[in-house]
Formats: sequence, C-alpha cells, structure tokens
Amino acid sequence: MNFICAANWKMNLSFKEAQSFLKEFLEKTQNKDFLKNANSESNMNSNLKPGLGLKSDFCIFPQALHASLFSEIKNLNWGAQDFYFESSGAFTGQNSPDLFKELGANIMLIGHSERRTLFHETELQISKKIKKCLDLNLIPMLCVGETLDQRKSNQTLDVIKTQLKSAFVPNSKMIIAYEPVWAIGTGLTAQPNDVKLVHDFIKTIVGEATPVLYGGSVKPENAKELSMIPSVNGFLIGGASLKVDSFLSIYNNSVK
Repeated sequence: MNFICAANWKMNLSFKEAQSFLKEFLEKTQNKDFLKNANSESNMNSNLKPGLGLKSDFCIFPQALHASLFSEIKNLNWGAQDFYFESSGAFTGQNSPDLFKELGANIMLIGHSERRTLFHETELQISKKIKKCLDLNLIPMLCVGETLDQRKSNQTLDVIKTQLKSAFVPNSKMIIAYEPVWAIGTGLTAQPNDVKLVHDFIKTIVGEATPVLYGGSVKPENAKELSMIPSVNGFLIGGASLKVDSFLSIYNNSVK
C-alpha cells in the first residue's frame, strides 16, 4: 500500500471553490500512478490489508453539499465528514450513509475530535456509525486522540485505548487516524518520537495490517520527517488540504 493522504475540508470551500479544486487536482494527477489503483493487492506492502478497497492514495472528506461533485469521479476515495447511523427515518437534519454510498462514496470519517467535543458525540454513537459503515461495505476512518490536559496528565495511551476499545472491530476493513486534539488547527505538531510512541501503541491493538494515519497540523514542511516513522501509513490533513499544491506537496514530500 502506498502512502495515504486524506483531506478533511471541514466546513470550508464554496461549491465553486470545490469545483475548481477538483478540476485542478484531476488535471495534475490524471497521469500519475498514485491515481491508478495504487492500493491494489499487487502494489501493497505485505503487512497491510490487501482487501481494504481503496481506489488510490488520495481521499477527500468534503461538506455534504459537495457530494454531487464527487459522484462521477471513479479513481478518488471520498466520503462524509459525518452521518447518521440509520439508513432512513424521522431524523430531521441528518444525512443517510446509504445516500452517500449511492453517490459513490466508499469511505467515511468517524469520531473526529470536533464531533466529540463541539457536538458531544459519544463512544456509543461512534460505535454505531462504525457498525453501519461496515454493514454497508463502506470503509470507516476512525479518529482517536487526546486533549492537552489529558496529555499533560500522562493519560494519552489510556485515552487512545478506551477510544479504540469501544469502536475498533478486529479483522475488519478500517483505517485509524491519530489526531492529538491539541495539535489540530493550532500550528502545533507532535514530535516524531511522540507520534511513533502512539502509533506503535495503536498497532499493538489494531494489528500491523490496519493503516494508521497521523493528523495534526501536517504541512509540506514536516511531511517528510513524520512519514519516515514506519508505523505512520499516511496523513489526515486539514487546512493544508484546501489548496491543491499544498495537498500534493505533502504527498510528494512523504517517504513512501
């Protein structure tokens, strides 16, 4: 498996801006190998899951209203930043995962720290979303991470263990994204030794075959150093993914 670069656009980019991004992105990547089934079984490291089902090394999580823009793109992984854990029903304001799948989504972001903190998403809700994804054959990308207070109290590994215990499904098609909450959108980045410690710990729980991404103020300037950590299988990128050049620079600067 090549290095995975996932973009979490959050509540950014207008419809026209998203259109322009995709046009530029596809123009700059259409002749590149990383958009040609880079995660097929024949092109993967032997210790990572061959059946994950990724279409390429890139993944984008846009706003829900951008979904129609992605529906005709065949070689790009994309999905929702959030969704409800039921297919349909009286759930005003929620988005059905079945509709995202119908539009072509193949991967869903679950448990991001902003969902946990700003919207009070619980471990039970996260677990239900994981199960729904797996039932629909969608790939869940589960976010885990500690707050600054938890880090200062030396609770990092305990927090990660709790979050994984409640949501990770062994022998399933899942991706884990470690995002230290204190490093998201702050400009702060965990030191490589700290990232290695947590990623290695996560691997002891989920197994070597499950990809583990790092997220937290990833930029073109620090991508190479962070990607050299063996247990880092990719990045979940926020602000730096809003521009095609910086998004591609992170990928190109990464050690694959």
